[in-house]
Amino acid sequence: MPDLVAPLFHKTYMSVGDIAEACENRKIAYTARQLYQFIADWNSRPENREEMLKGLPSASNTIFQQAAIATVLHALCDRDNMPLPVWARDVKNPTEITLDGIEISENDFGSLVKAEAPMVCTEHNVYFEASEMDKGTDRPVTI
Repeated sequence: MPDLVAPLFHKTYMSVGDIAEACENRKIAYTARQLYQFIADWNSRPENREEMLKGLPSASNTIFQQAAIATVLHALCDRDNMPLPVWARDVKNPTEITLDGIEISENDFGSLVKAEAPMVCTEHNVYFEASEMDKGTDRPVTI
């Protein structure tokens, strides 16, 4: 007898295309949460990384969302020797900002995040602390 009940979820991770679609018309904090989960999934499911790289942001995504996705991908791909998707190479936010939406100035929390960010963040003007790249691993995430 055939299985008449379809599974609720066909995969246990999101691809770049899934994230881009989920973030359309959403606030910065939502985009950050999706990307932090993407990092955890990337780290805990290395066998799915090629699939996770599929898709790209659309015109419905803000430049911040496109640059945020690009900077996280760039940092992860560099660290793990994966090819960076071509679309992600030249996406840059017009101003310096953290992944959580804090604008960076000389004397604030954003500048502290920038100081602890992976070097590739400068190419996209979106910064997050390098320790966030340990999400989904056994290594402790520092606060």
